[in-house]
Amino acid sequence: MSDNWTQLLRPSLLNLKPFSSAAMARLSLQTNSRPWIFLESNENPNVYGEEAYNRYPEPQPREVVARLGELYSVPVDQILLTRGSAEGLDLIIRLVCEPYKDEILTLWPDFELIEQLACIQGCSLKKVILKKENGFRLSMDEVNNMAEKNIKLVYLSSPNNPTGQQLHKDMIVSICEKYRNKAVVVIDEAYVEYAEQESISSLLQDFEHLLILRTLSKAYGLAGIRCGAVLSSPEIITYLQAMLHPAPIPQPTADIVVKVLSKDKIATIHQAINDMIEQRNELGNRLINFNFVRRVFKSEGNFILLEVEQVEQLMAFCYAEKILIRDKSTQHALEDCVRITIGSESENARLLQVFKQFQLSIPS
Repeated sequence: MSDNWTQLLRPSLLNLKPFSSAAMARLSLQTNSRPWIFLESNENPNVYGEEAYNRYPEPQPREVVARLGELYSVPVDQILLTRGSAEGLDLIIRLVCEPYKDEILTLWPDFELIEQLACIQGCSLKKVILKKENGFRLSMDEVNNMAEKNIKLVYLSSPNNPTGQQLHKDMIVSICEKYRNKAVVVIDEAYVEYAEQESISSLLQDFEHLLILRTLSKAYGLAGIRCGAVLSSPEIITYLQAMLHPAPIPQPTADIVVKVLSKDKIATIHQAINDMIEQRNELGNRLINFNFVRRVFKSEGNFILLEVEQVEQLMAFCYAEKILIRDKSTQHALEDCVRITIGSESENARLLQVFKQFQLSIPS
């Protein structure tokens, strides 16, 4: 890593050391016929459930890291496990941004959590407003005009949540070039499994200030266990790991990930992802036929953004039919828009049925 890159980090964190974990220390112990007795971490020796969870887990479970390395085609020393990708973003902001001094740049609309995390860190948020009339697509002119002064971190979700738009790899390269030695670039790929373009993880070898967020919450159906990852250079992973809590990945979480990402299940999951993409495209083609739907935006995620008439009435109608969709109309640049997650085939069919009922309820 170059000296210029480390200048982007907060000086107070450069010498931070990871918490000394008993679980990590135990990994180096030699095993033989005599078992070790662990009396150093104030753990309970008793097991009260069916599984033994009385010992602290590895801070970075090696088997999980290995599975993600295979899944993402990234060396294991370039992976940091986090409690969902949101924790990864929080760590990066705290590593890089000085409160009340540095600024964060993002597209808008984008993942709303960035507003909260920037506020907590005491950083102002500069927004490049994407235009609805252009389908929320980012242009190269907008990239060239992006602010640079005081910007320490650039956050971009690709595919974008909530618009569903994916940034082309060449555009991300241009952004990385623009901010080299100036700011870190964070690409949130929470929905990349549903996209036409594959992950940009190959760019990690070209840009040491690039970090990629991944998650198992979406395509792999594990939102309930909270497991994500940061992909970056080995040096940056080391800095971020020093900021983690002592045991961030619970043992049950690690056990579930290993089971779900087994070779016999991966093929089934990938087929389910392809099925979801087909359902997304079919649902979009059906939704545009309703009179109250003005526009269906192209999506590369597991959701569809719609511009509709009578947003409040539609939301209330769906709620009465026990269907929850997301009202995005109060968010800047998303006036009259709602976001719909792609459900199961039967759930999508029920949604279309309710939309038809709503259309019939509108006075002609």
